[in-house]
Amino acid sequence: MQYSTPTLAFHTAPGSINPLSATAVDLWVDGVCIIDDREAMDASLAVACLMAAYFVYGIAYTLKLKNTLLFMQKYIFDIEESGSKIPNTVLRAYNMLAAE
Repeated sequence: MQYSTPTLAFHTAPGSINPLSATAVDLWVDGVCIIDDREAMDASLAVACLMAAYFVYGIAYTLKLKNTLLFMQKYIFDIEESGSKIPNTVLRAYNMLAAE
């Protein structure tokens, strides 16, 4: 497998596409499997490891995932980078969810 950005590979039962029911999760960075977990990692830990990979390796968010990852960075993981501006689309999404 070749991935240019941190990527999670969820191993699910045949016919299942639900990552929450994965039996194992791998984390790939630049074609290298850096976490090859066969049982212990759940979806929430996998996402935390994914975000850590971006920061540890200094990888910029891709345009397709930027708003989603910025939302997770700011509002789920409470990580703020000095001098960075949160896009209005991310702020609107947060405000809409906070209002409910």
